[in-house]
Amino acid sequence: MMDQINLLSKQGINARWLDYNCQCRQTTASVEDSSDEEDTAKGESVVNVPLEEISKGKYLLVYVHPEAFLSRTIGTAILSAFDSDRTVSCIAVDEAHMILEW
Repeated sequence: MMDQINLLSKQGINARWLDYNCQCRQTTASVEDSSDEEDTAKGESVVNVPLEEISKGKYLLVYVHPEAFLSRTIGTAILSAFDSDRTVSCIAVDEAHMILEW
């Protein structure tokens, strides 16, 4: 998923990836993304993403594990916020569950 986020970021598309726990509120992004706090490690950066930004629709694409997202209170709270704010236009679930690299 990291390669997808990097490619989208280079094309100016605001996208993020939440880890399997959804509770760390961290995602990976390209090192060119200087709008968030960054912690560089092995050529990649770890960006803290407030879940409020996700629930308000700041990101065009959000990659997340559906099982993890729906099994967490914060995941269902975000979906409820999306429903009431109408900030989500589409939810797609890939049968592969997770694509690590294209």
